[in-house]
Amino acid sequence: MGRKLGNPLKEFYSLFKNPSSTSHNIGHVTSDTESRSSTSSNATIGDNGSQSPLYCDIARVNEGEVIVDDVQYDTLCVGFGPSSLSIAVAMSDFVKKERGSTATLDDPSNCDPLFGSNLKLCFIEKQAGFTWHGGMLLEDARMQISFLKDLATIRDPTSHFTFLNYLNRQGRMLQFLNLGTFYPLRKEYNNYMKWVASHFNQYCQFGEQVVKIVPVVSDSGLTDMVSVLSVRLEDGAIITRTARNVIVGIGGQARLPNWAKDLVDNYYANLQPQVRSSVRFSVSPPPTSQPYTFPIFHTSQYMNVVGTVLPASDAPHKIAVVGGGQSGAEVFCDLVSRYPNAHVSLVFRDEALRPADESPFVNSTVFNPTEVDRFYGQPSAWRSSMLHRNRNTNYAVVNNDLIEHIFSNQYKQSLKQSIEGAAIRERILASTEVVSGSIIGETTKRVSLILSNSHAGAADASTWSEVFDVVVFATGYQRVAHRGILEPLLPYFVACKDCENTERETYPVHTFGKFDSSSAAAFRQSEQRSLGVMIGRDYRLVSKTQDESNEPLLNAGVYLQGCCEETHGFGDTLLSNLAVRGSEVLQSLLHKDQTISSKAHFSS
Repeated sequence: MGRKLGNPLKEFYSLFKNPSSTSHNIGHVTSDTESRSSTSSNATIGDNGSQSPLYCDIARVNEGEVIVDDVQYDTLCVGFGPSSLSIAVAMSDFVKKERGSTATLDDPSNCDPLFGSNLKLCFIEKQAGFTWHGGMLLEDARMQISFLKDLATIRDPTSHFTFLNYLNRQGRMLQFLNLGTFYPLRKEYNNYMKWVASHFNQYCQFGEQVVKIVPVVSDSGLTDMVSVLSVRLEDGAIITRTARNVIVGIGGQARLPNWAKDLVDNYYANLQPQVRSSVRFSVSPPPTSQPYTFPIFHTSQYMNVVGTVLPASDAPHKIAVVGGGQSGAEVFCDLVSRYPNAHVSLVFRDEALRPADESPFVNSTVFNPTEVDRFYGQPSAWRSSMLHRNRNTNYAVVNNDLIEHIFSNQYKQSLKQSIEGAAIRERILASTEVVSGSIIGETTKRVSLILSNSHAGAADASTWSEVFDVVVFATGYQRVAHRGILEPLLPYFVACKDCENTERETYPVHTFGKFDSSSAAAFRQSEQRSLGVMIGRDYRLVSKTQDESNEPLLNAGVYLQGCCEETHGFGDTLLSNLAVRGSEVLQSLLHKDQTISSKAHFSS
């Protein structure tokens, strides 16, 4: 059955491929790309070893070749973070049990975790290797969920991929048990997930960033497959792969205020002026061999850049951390410890640092995998109210032990000032909002912030400015990158406007935000429009039926992971439910796709 390049794909090539580019059909590219990934300094890693969010260098893409991977994948996952990893683990456990395999997984570098099932599986990851929140792997930071909520235990305690089995394989089981805690160090949990990920390296393509997913229309007019277009960050090559099912799980993107985004964008644009100015570097910084020295950055990059931004550990730096959640509190404490002569301010809008609600009744309601069914089945207004009522389980809250630690340090500092006349080094600026900021200085750049009292009445409102050597933003994440990637497929999904007064109203709506009509086939009007798409309980976007569509029907499965909080609850963006959710997605794939089902159940 032939494949046609639909309009979105042609438009993509016209943007990125120049007339001199060549196309090579190289078959399965796994070993070739893995070799490149293992020997190159990936686009996310500078020569100084720092890591930054990944970025599609348009100037280099124009120079790159086009590579067509002719393998037709059963399932392709965009992103290889915890969400995709949990699906891989669920697949491995399922296939092993179905086949009654006695094969061993003792050596991750020399095993097939899918036990010869012949499943065509591919993960595309923009990082050079598996890393989970690498910028926040602070020395003493601990997990905030039990290790029993790992990638497998809740679903199958006998799985090879449990945290306890990891400890056993590392020879640390007894030592960990003697700690008497359910909450491992964040560094150790990252190492656990890297150990799990190492079993699936043969299915991974690292150092690539997916930019579009487009329909592949067959000669019969059906759209049974999609084409996934990615850019290899090492050399700008465009790679296309086709799959019958695609799972998009690319995590969150750092959120910065608009004025801070503009300043960071300008910094990167000056480093690489040949790149289009429309690219938002603050969200996806470009690859560069130069160490990051700009005095504004997000906590997601903290451990990767703090040493280059503030190289003098004994200098009297003046630092501001903006944000009153867990990340902000952790970075505030780390800066106080890391720079003993620095003056560090924690700036946030609330009146006080709020403790996270970790009580068992709330946990068993908000983060219980079985509660997803109830949440998903409720009306939109109920779901929104539920999320608002329980924000203190996850947003702008701090672990109570850390709050007590900060308060204790504040008291000791006050006592030392009273007795010894010591200067204040640690400052809590509650009820304070950052209005705007600017860069001052030529050789040594500093940040001038405009601050205001965020809870004062009109008569008492005050605004003032302060200058800081560095400003670190702990302002959370947004989960919107999947929108642009899936834009060419939007005409195939049931939009909220299509489900009025029909049974389709029973499906919750996943908000895709606003799109420029000139770039989306779904919208031909001149204005921007907001789009909501129906999403199933199994995280699959709902495709139109023959009666609803003027386009060829989309039979390929498109799933979302980690960006469905509004329809599936708080657990969607967290680690708590991964073991169960990975299995739910697998069961959906088995039910929908007969090829996957036959490969998983029977030998080929």
